[in-house]
Amino acid sequence: MARSALKDLNIRTRLLLLCLAVATPLLAMCGLIIWKEYQGLSQTAQRATTFHDAIAIRSLSHWISTQRNELEALAVLPEIQRADNRLTGQLLVTQARLEPDWNMLALVDLHGKPLSASAKTLPKVEDGLQSLPFFKNILSSGRAQVSGYLNCPLSGVPSVLIGQPVYVRGKFRSILIASIKPQSITQLFSGLGEAHGSVIVVVDKGKRVIARTLDNDKWVGKDFSNAKTVTAASRARKGTLEIVGICDPTPRTYAFDRVPETDWIVIVGIPTQAIYGSAHDRLFMMVLSAVLAVGLSVLMAYAFTGHFTGPIHELVREAVSIGRGDLSKRVHLHQGGELGLLARAFNQMAVNLELNSQHKLMVEKISESIRQSLDLDQILNTTVLELGRALSASRCCLALVGMDRALDLTGAQLEFDYVWWDPERGGTALKNRSVVITQRSILKIILDQQAILSLDVMDASTFTPMFEKAEASPEDWRSIKSLIACPIVLDEQPLGMILVHQCDERRAWIDLELELVEDVARHVALALDHAGLFTKTKTLAEQESLINHIVRAVRTSLDTDTILSTVTEELCKALDVDYCQIAQPRPEGPLVITHEFHREGLEARKGVSLYGQSLDFDPGSQTAPELRSVLGIDMGALLVSGGGVSAEDDGKTLREAPIAIIPDVSQDRRTAKFKEFLQVVGSKSLIAAPLLRDDRALGILIVHQCKERRDWQAGEVRLLAAVADQLAVAISHAQLF
Repeated sequence: MARSALKDLNIRTRLLLLCLAVATPLLAMCGLIIWKEYQGLSQTAQRATTFHDAIAIRSLSHWISTQRNELEALAVLPEIQRADNRLTGQLLVTQARLEPDWNMLALVDLHGKPLSASAKTLPKVEDGLQSLPFFKNILSSGRAQVSGYLNCPLSGVPSVLIGQPVYVRGKFRSILIASIKPQSITQLFSGLGEAHGSVIVVVDKGKRVIARTLDNDKWVGKDFSNAKTVTAASRARKGTLEIVGICDPTPRTYAFDRVPETDWIVIVGIPTQAIYGSAHDRLFMMVLSAVLAVGLSVLMAYAFTGHFTGPIHELVREAVSIGRGDLSKRVHLHQGGELGLLARAFNQMAVNLELNSQHKLMVEKISESIRQSLDLDQILNTTVLELGRALSASRCCLALVGMDRALDLTGAQLEFDYVWWDPERGGTALKNRSVVITQRSILKIILDQQAILSLDVMDASTFTPMFEKAEASPEDWRSIKSLIACPIVLDEQPLGMILVHQCDERRAWIDLELELVEDVARHVALALDHAGLFTKTKTLAEQESLINHIVRAVRTSLDTDTILSTVTEELCKALDVDYCQIAQPRPEGPLVITHEFHREGLEARKGVSLYGQSLDFDPGSQTAPELRSVLGIDMGALLVSGGGVSAEDDGKTLREAPIAIIPDVSQDRRTAKFKEFLQVVGSKSLIAAPLLRDDRALGILIVHQCKERRDWQAGEVRLLAAVADQLAVAISHAQLF
């Protein structure tokens, strides 16, 4: 086992152990001499402090006995036993004057009420004595008791109380109590070792200081339970120890013992200098010399072994640090041969590991932001920021492709709305953030092939290959010297692109950097997927809530005007459109706007007819074929066959639900017959759904976008179809009613 342990040590440690092994016999001899010297001094200190402590214990015991004897002699006097106020008071006054250490002498009954005292007036005591353990012990034992340090209820000053029971014809009648000044105990030890700085402390059972020969006024009455000597006395009845206190910085040897009569702790401390004398200095010098000798030996051994093992130790230490994950370490070994080659290999490994670690941390941070946030703008801004910093790039930008252009990207524009740049590396803000995807552009190739592209070194004389022609390349894109272009793909469908630019110098991108960009692109695709799912879920929830609201309105009301007004308002807000209208057959026209809700600031178009002249509206009539098709919806075919579309729907009318979807009113020929109506409304895009019930055409539901054209989403169309079905039911029920 020992041989195996030695094999695990490095060369320097082995040489140090060799030097110490040579010096071990000398160190052992010095240690034995020092230990013997210390043992002799320790025994001397114990004898000295124990002797002084015994003297202090005997003096204190004699003092207590004297006080108790005097009180016992008073207790048998007839004046005390009769408890005559006048005679007893005179006796107590006379005796108190004879004892200068007594604050007060008083006779109290068994309830603690003063019967007589040495004071001019009887002290008023309200349960002060009865609550004291000292008084309770006298009552329970029927013998004399000595209290610890307390604030006397009789005299009102800090005192030590001695109580003597007074018996009259063998019966316990009263208690004679003497209040004694704590300073009288201090005077007992006057002159005992004061010349050498000795200290004597008397501590009562409650760990409070009764007397202390040094700084008595400061310590008397204070809690001494945290003192090391008191802590030691709580574990043993008597003993010795050598300590240096915080409040008393003089090194002392302490002895402690207990007074048999009261269980007080008497602590005696003698300065070690007074006990040891020159022997203490000699011991200190021996210890210091031994420590210096060992330290000098180790230092010399360390210095000499370092001369031989320095290069190897540096290589091993830095390599171990790198292996443990401290990737900031580098081996600074300026030597040739195998050691120099090994140092360079470790440095390259550390660089690769550090890059890999940074990249993982950055990807984890982006993943965390995706998990914690549904704000797509925040996620993408964080992505370009972290990616640009991780690659130490000049600029990092990200663009998204609209879902409607996902299949045919030619002619689409990449709008780089998320851009980060570093001015210190030559990066600038993009003044021109729009790039057109042309048929033969590199962007088109990257998105079609869905593969990352890195241009390591670009010729500064040419234009950026993102553009087919030099004149189409904006000025702020011509500063790019190296770049990475990575598509953002989800389910083999391109969603956008990430571009990383290096503008200050030409740069060869390594595989780790390309892998990082690909990982980030995958996380961005995931974030886009989550955002889309969240948007769809939110939209479906809102649509379901709207439909439920309409259903409740239908069930709770048979007033057609109330139902239709509620539906137009709710649908207009849900789809965020400018107009939501319901057109129904009226005597004044085939289809007339009967109910409407519009944005604030727009004019009401209620009462306007979809047709330019008043006609008899009958979808089944053969005399008015021009009325059979409303915005491309063949109303007659719907009522006859229950489905289908007209020949003029241009593929924009859903076959599953006969709804006209017109993104651009000005370009759709189905709106030609309704041009006058659409101009009055100011419509640029619209959706129209028929209200059909039991082979009857009840009207048509129309929503308009007036400020700009709008590409309607499938979810919006489904919502309008569901609302149209509910409206038809509501109108039919109201008419039946």
